Amino acid sequence: MIKTILKYKDTALGFALLSLLVLGCDKDFLEDKPNGAYPRQPITTVNDMARALNSTYSAMQSATTFGRNIFVLPDLIADNEFVSDQNSGRFIDFYQHIWLYDDDNVIIPLWSDLYTLIARANFVIDKTDIAPSDLPKSDQNSYHQYLGEAYALRAMAHFALVNFFAASPHTGQNTPGIPYVTELVDPDHPLDFDTPRLSLQETYRHIESDLEQAFQLMNRERGKVYLGPTAVQLLLSRLYLYDRQYAKAMAAADQAISSGIQMVTKAGYVGYWEKESSSVETVFEIEQDDTDTRGSDSYASILHKEGGSGYGQNLAYDDLFQAMAGDVRQKLFKKIPDDESRTDNPPGWYVNKYTSVGGSYTRNLKLLRISEAYLNKIEAEYHTAPTTAAHDLTGFAAERDGVDYSADTGDQLLADILKERRFELCFEGHRLFDLRRNEWDIHRGANASPRDISFPSKRYYLPIPKTQLNAPNNKVTQNPGY
Repeated sequence: MIKTILKYKDTALGFALLSLLVLGCDKDFLEDKPNGAYPRQPITTVNDMARALNSTYSAMQSATTFGRNIFVLPDLIADNEFVSDQNSGRFIDFYQHIWLYDDDNVIIPLWSDLYTLIARANFVIDKTDIAPSDLPKSDQNSYHQYLGEAYALRAMAHFALVNFFAASPHTGQNTPGIPYVTELVDPDHPLDFDTPRLSLQETYRHIESDLEQAFQLMNRERGKVYLGPTAVQLLLSRLYLYDRQYAKAMAAADQAISSGIQMVTKAGYVGYWEKESSSVETVFEIEQDDTDTRGSDSYASILHKEGGSGYGQNLAYDDLFQAMAGDVRQKLFKKIPDDESRTDNPPGWYVNKYTSVGGSYTRNLKLLRISEAYLNKIEAEYHTAPTTAAHDLTGFAAERDGVDYSADTGDQLLADILKERRFELCFEGHRLFDLRRNEWDIHRGANASPRDISFPSKRYYLPIPKTQLNAPNNKVTQNPGY
């Protein structure tokens, strides 16, 4: 922060930052990279716009949202991972399916920190006071790109919220969604909005509108740690798949695939997860460098131990590991060393999708991958052209030395598609939503209690947190069953 003030000491921005420091704002709020406190005054230059946008991206790094928990919960609540008997105490309520609306470790910060991200995105969208026509051409391009990224970030945060906090899709036209907040709200008080819940369908339409606006504004890919046109099309393909708009899902997936980002080959699959690569597979990732690392709170620390560090408490079920026999993806699972003396029965497996560097958790988190675009398209094809879906599924599995699927229609083909999604996307925060979208029961591994959750159930979504229900201007109602 001090370096930032010195850098801009002779500018209005420098005086604003100094004033905010003296006023004693929240520590994390001040330390957001790259330029300190979030600008509350109008944004009048493209450089200020970039700084505000980077502060919005930094909100994604929190362990409570995209930095960890958004990865953990869908796989833990469903059937991919369990909490070992040797654990740090984290996530046990979610493993046992006994979470409550006043949970202040996961549910409350998941909701509030996503709305913080939204509040910051809204500042970029609504507080930017720039006439693009007055800018040089290069700055005009940056202006539109940055604005597009802000819309994409707003959509992405709302999409995460609706996935976790809305009831199961398509239970009726009035299925409650979430508040879609476009009004300016202080990021330090992100729940001070008076927006009521929309229906699920209305929420989806707002997400769609923001993503389409983002795509129209964007003019380039800026790198893997920034949202670009490919990420937007991938998110649209996911949205349309969830909303059962299958033709649109296929079209958006095709646009993402046509970007030129290549699916990682089976020969390079393990190496892809062991290092950061700009050339294949990754569409968007969460930056975790020496400054941004979550340390012991990182996702990698939850999944495995390495170099004497890490909790290694959320393990893959043995049945998932065994189902991958002969598949290159099974090589990302690691046997628990005997000297750890765990009592899990049957034993689980470490997951090496997210590794550390010499015990320091600084690997970026791969959040969007091009493989999902192929799988979204295949699932959409199942509903429109099942023979094509079967053909494409076989081709995808062959790229992983995977299962030799034989069904070309019917329930078995859908089961095969969801199995392939499970193998490819496990531990990336998809499984619960895949099961819920298809109205499937949850059948968890032998370690779990409860083992089975029948659809529909309130255990497919989370309660609206107590802090929101008690917020000053609250118009949000509680979810069914809570």
